[in-house]
Amino acid sequence: MKNIFLLLFTFLSISVFGQQKFGHLNTGNLLELMPESKSANEQLQVFQSQLSARGETMAKMLEDKIVRYNNEAPKMTPNDRQERETVLRKEQEELSAFSQEAKLKMEDKRRTLLQPIIIKIKDAVNAVAKENKYNFIFDVSAGNLLYVNDSEDIISFVKMKLNIK
Repeated sequence: MKNIFLLLFTFLSISVFGQQKFGHLNTGNLLELMPESKSANEQLQVFQSQLSARGETMAKMLEDKIVRYNNEAPKMTPNDRQERETVLRKEQEELSAFSQEAKLKMEDKRRTLLQPIIIKIKDAVNAVAKENKYNFIFDVSAGNLLYVNDSEDIISFVKMKLNIK
């Protein structure tokens, strides 16, 4: 009985999927072709430069304070040394926190800049799928699709929909 059910299920799956139309595209490649991506990347580089400059300034100031402390430490009382070391440790922690915060800000900025572009791509893919009667369109940029049989690369249709040459 199990074998009959399995055979029937397999037959129905093949007949149902046999009538389906499949397409695929690499959204990563398409994203690189879009003019909006170039602008977003330029804005992201400016933002990263600003964050890097601030981080470098903080690091340089801390380095200068450490050098000054090392020069003055032999002349300090133990309590003064301990106070300065506490202050330097706190500044080191602030620098580390800034570094982590900068990474999060970069990720957030990237997401904010790319979101409208990704929505535009998704809308174009949906339009192409409806116009060309595709049942499934796979994004091969994630690398999860290991084999595709009878699938059409639709990037040229999507590029036309987005007016990309």
